[in-house]
Amino acid sequence: NTAQTRQVSLYLHTINDFERIGDHASYIAYMSSDMHENKTQFSEDAWDELNVVMEAVREEINLTCKAFLENDKEMAQRVAPLGMVITTLCDELKMRHVERMSSGGCGLEEGTVFTDILNSFNRIAAHCASAMVALMNSDKENMDTHIHDSKVYPSDSTEYKTYLNEYNQKYEIKKDGEHMRSMEPEEVE
Repeated sequence: NTAQTRQVSLYLHTINDFERIGDHASYIAYMSSDMHENKTQFSEDAWDELNVVMEAVREEINLTCKAFLENDKEMAQRVAPLGMVITTLCDELKMRHVERMSSGGCGLEEGTVFTDILNSFNRIAAHCASAMVALMNSDKENMDTHIHDSKVYPSDSTEYKTYLNEYNQKYEIKKDGEHMRSMEPEEVE
């Protein structure tokens, strides 16, 4: 049956992405535990910045899982623009953290952990987008599952730009001194 073959193909193309998302989440949990044991602390600004990116990643994971489980290709189109925002945020926050380290506001150990967490967030975003490329191409006979080669995320489309603007506004990083809520664990939907 062609429908079953395509569904199996989709699962084979996405299982690695979902596994890697879990691996990166486990690594973040490990780093958090290690920070707790070593009494390593981020500055308040670093925590505030991480909270913004974490919320964006949490939303992207929720969108990815829901779109995949419901085979919702419209919802899947929101993932790449959100992933682009996450990548941009991670790059900006790395620069801000280097500035904090240079000014003595944060130490080398904290800087390394901060960068590792951001790298994991960035990789999670990439795997979410990759899984959604597979979902959006799942009806095609020859699935193009490489996000960089795929035409399913045309960054010049109106929808992409609309979602990108929406997420840029939603996950805007506040300037130093404008502290947000503290980091609290939240369950993924």
